[in-house]
Amino acid sequence: MVNEFCLSCACILFFWVLSLPHFSNFYVLMVLCPSFCTLWPNIFSGAHTDYGLLTLVNQDDDITALQVRNKSGEWISAPPIPGTFVCNIGDMLKILSNGLYGSTLHRVINSSPKYRVCVAYFYETNFDAAIEPLDICVKRTGGTKKFERAVYGEHLVSKVQTNFVKEDELNS
Repeated sequence: MVNEFCLSCACILFFWVLSLPHFSNFYVLMVLCPSFCTLWPNIFSGAHTDYGLLTLVNQDDDITALQVRNKSGEWISAPPIPGTFVCNIGDMLKILSNGLYGSTLHRVINSSPKYRVCVAYFYETNFDAAIEPLDICVKRTGGTKKFERAVYGEHLVSKVQTNFVKEDELNS
């Protein structure tokens, strides 16, 4: 478990990892942070798709921070709906399904002066798992593999290094 705490604004970042032999990994991330945080000033979750199989996100009911890119390339807000979870398809499920299910490009920008509480549950494959399109999905999508085999851990490391951006990089 990784915990960080900012003394100036009292924001907290919790990150729990549960890994069991022969099972997929479960990651839980909980962020309690206002926009004026000094531990991570003007740092946001930049545009990305989720890395693993599936992500479930519980957002604050009254703070809109999640944005998704629509098919026209515009960033649109995804306001929270009370009592619901956001469900993101990840890159590994996109590969397994041969593109039948796509991972959505999204980002997080908290411009509210209030604390935003967000709890995300990440369902991932094992770090060293080699993922490739399932035969049934290849057949359902025209008979041709659209994606090559990917090792989850290699994919994860390459993406995590570019996930967080400074505020002045958001408009690019």
